[in-house]
Amino acid sequence: METKFESSVREIPYAQASVYHRLSDLALSEEVRDQLPEDKREDIVFSSDSITMNVPPVGNISIQICDREEPKTIKYETVSSPLPFNLWVQLLPITETTCKMKLTIKADLNPFVKGMISKPLQAGLEKLADAIAAGKYEERGADSTQTITHMASKLWEKDFEINSEIERFTVGRDREMDLYLAPYDVLGSMAHITMLESIGLLTSEELSRLLAALKEIYTLCQRGEFVIEEGVEDVHSQVELMLTRQLGDMGKKIHCGRSRNDQVLVDLKLFTRQQLKDIAEDVKTLFDELIAKSNQYKDVLMPGYTHLQIAMPSSFGLWFGAYAESLADDMLFLQAAYRMTNRNPLGSAAGYGSSFPLDRSMTTRLLGFDSMDYNVVYAQMGRGKMERNVAFAIATIAGTMAKLAFDACLFNSQNFSFVRLPKECTTGSSIMPHKKNPDVFELIRAKSNKLQALPQQVTLIMNNLPCGYFRDLQIIKEVFLPAFDELKDCLRMTAYIINRMSVDEHILDNPLYDPIFSVEEVNRLAASGMPFRDAYKKVGLDIESGQFKADKHIHHTHEGSIGNLCNDRIEELMQQTLDGFHFERMTNAEKALLA
Repeated sequence: METKFESSVREIPYAQASVYHRLSDLALSEEVRDQLPEDKREDIVFSSDSITMNVPPVGNISIQICDREEPKTIKYETVSSPLPFNLWVQLLPITETTCKMKLTIKADLNPFVKGMISKPLQAGLEKLADAIAAGKYEERGADSTQTITHMASKLWEKDFEINSEIERFTVGRDREMDLYLAPYDVLGSMAHITMLESIGLLTSEELSRLLAALKEIYTLCQRGEFVIEEGVEDVHSQVELMLTRQLGDMGKKIHCGRSRNDQVLVDLKLFTRQQLKDIAEDVKTLFDELIAKSNQYKDVLMPGYTHLQIAMPSSFGLWFGAYAESLADDMLFLQAAYRMTNRNPLGSAAGYGSSFPLDRSMTTRLLGFDSMDYNVVYAQMGRGKMERNVAFAIATIAGTMAKLAFDACLFNSQNFSFVRLPKECTTGSSIMPHKKNPDVFELIRAKSNKLQALPQQVTLIMNNLPCGYFRDLQIIKEVFLPAFDELKDCLRMTAYIINRMSVDEHILDNPLYDPIFSVEEVNRLAASGMPFRDAYKKVGLDIESGQFKADKHIHHTHEGSIGNLCNDRIEELMQQTLDGFHFERMTNAEKALLA
């Protein structure tokens, strides 16, 4: 699973081009190290062809340059490392003589390697950032041969000065959140300009050049190298800026017939449907693990509980299978959310359409939507509503996860000892050497409970808004966009644990659990002709007097019972729902756009 680590941003009192020049030539980088204070040099070694840093418990990791984009980005890759990853140094100008820098690492880590090395790797990244920021760099400032074109104004800016504090407040975390949307903004723009060419607003040559440039930007997004620069308001402005730098005024034509309102709507829908696809796949993986365990332990009995009191015989087949069927039901919510999401808002502009003869059916087809949001006013009203509906689907899955996590923590405790969690999924105590705490499931429970609050968060932001766009809706992104990664982490971690979980196959040998067979005895007496109430009273008195003898041979045959789990039918329910998504329409359309 790809994991990203980012340093905090450092301000460097040298020009962007100067810092880039030094860092892009590792022979010069060695000179930078020699100028560092002693405390900044520790555990970091610059040589003529590599940088080496110490990351406990992995050890020394060496990286070398593999790609550059002057004067903004330098990409490094590990050399013969026990922990392969890529490192990006991103530089952005502040003034002619100052710049800011951020370091990003991306690595494919399984959940447990991630848990082991996340903190030291993050610490190493921050130390490297400190070292680079503390270096001395030759001034190139205004004399630099590198010229960078900046967009002179916001997309909406007129002829008055913008207050920087107000801009900071209104932009908020939008630039950060928009990085989630970047590749989807590019896809939406590709479909939009293809449609513009079909109605005569772009020439075929302009379309060809714009599509080629947009594909380059899409590649940057996929490599994690797309950045929204300082002073650029959002992802839409950044994409248009990059096109304008490369293609001049041609880049400004992509916004024709479009508003940022329908642009962000289509970005959100394209992003969300991909996330729903990912979640559906992760739910299915966990479902399969639960079904497998249910079948494996179908004959292993355990006590069932009501009011946390021992109640009746159950089985691990039933326990694992119950959560599998719960996920099959949850998938119905996910499918409903997907079907409401997968409708095209593009062309609604600011919510009242356009005088251009836009071909909305064409963009619907190009982007692989099932249909469009037809009414342009409703298309804008859908902002917030889509997020709320999807949030309910997320919360439904999270509810199943939270309950499963609670059960697992309870059954793993010494007072129960029904299940054994894999050792790597538990942690110890700083004072009690015997402890094996189920921290992973505890965090899954907490994260799942947090996710169950998501529908209320979205609702409270949008519930008193009339029709039309309002800036309030921007805040929804801050709680909505990160929620998908959190849920996917929980699903994947749970599937890992379930796969490796073992159970106690002799729980009911303990006479403590004999009373759970009382109902079985009542039923036997009733089946032999004794009135049920008399049988109930007799068995109750036997228990009270200590004369009850449990007969542990049970025979349940009806559908969904210990002896007839119906797991095959539960699997059919899940598959029917999965087949109803038709994800292939989305994936085929996106592949065709990028071909």
